[in-house]
Amino acid sequence: MRKLFFSVCSVLAILGCGGENVDELPWLDSDARIYCRYSNMCEYMSANDCNYYGTNYGSDNTCGGFIQQYTVSFNSNGGSAVNSQTVNYGFMAIKPSPDPTRTGYIFAQWELNGTAYNFSTPVTHNITLTAKWNISHFNPNIQYTSFTDNRDYKTYKSVTIGNQTWMAENLNYDMPNNATDVCYNNNSENCGTYGRLYNWETAQSVCPYGWHLPSEAEWTALGNTVGGSSTAGNKLKSAVGWYSNSGTDNYGFSAIPGGSGLPYGSFFNVGRNGLWWSATEYDSDFAYYWCMRYLYSDVYRDLNDKSTLFSVRCVKD
Repeated sequence: MRKLFFSVCSVLAILGCGGENVDELPWLDSDARIYCRYSNMCEYMSANDCNYYGTNYGSDNTCGGFIQQYTVSFNSNGGSAVNSQTVNYGFMAIKPSPDPTRTGYIFAQWELNGTAYNFSTPVTHNITLTAKWNISHFNPNIQYTSFTDNRDYKTYKSVTIGNQTWMAENLNYDMPNNATDVCYNNNSENCGTYGRLYNWETAQSVCPYGWHLPSEAEWTALGNTVGGSSTAGNKLKSAVGWYSNSGTDNYGFSAIPGGSGLPYGSFFNVGRNGLWWSATEYDSDFAYYWCMRYLYSDVYRDLNDKSTLFSVRCVKD
């Protein structure tokens, strides 16, 4: 209210307190909703109508000054409907809650002209926000649980397999002041789908509170729980999102192929291979990772230089 009072008083001080006609306010949009005096009453009407009827905008305590209002519309882009909002000039729209839903997709964000919209931006004209969606790689027949990373308030699905609780999606946390976690091809849209890629050192401490990077023993236990490493890849891979030979995702692990990267900027095999760091190191230069490939049904482990960029799946403490 303080901001509104200041805005109204400031404008009235500039324009004077007389009942100026709206045609003297050319900066008003034609569809701006303002207070007008009509039939001895104060009413909201468009600037065009106010001018057409020759009425004056209110300028006394009865009318409380004029207020521009704008419409923030939401195009759910194939998802569930979201109501529009009427917002006073200079105020902010409220992010719709809950997010819209769309079968087979995950809501990513609201965008304005292709760019993520910041809901702390003051509204100064009519706008339409469009929903951005990512293809859902989750198994609709699995009962997932969810948790929120309190560092950036992203929400992740998790799933219990045997005696372990795993994240059911790749981590997408941007470590502050750290250039060793990146999006595949440095494209932020890939982070929305595949999570971020991390070098081994960053991966050691990147998991949210209450979660950790799995050790070799924990990865091995996962493979054994689902029937052994020779067929684990097929059972753990998501049923969508792979170049070919997608998995059956029997357990809801929903592995997706985020590819890999090198520290000098090259990237490889997104959509084809998924590679995840283990917390177990081989020596000062190399550490173990686990891999699933679109051509094969197994999960295999190997070692690689710690500077290589792989995905991260966290397991609950």
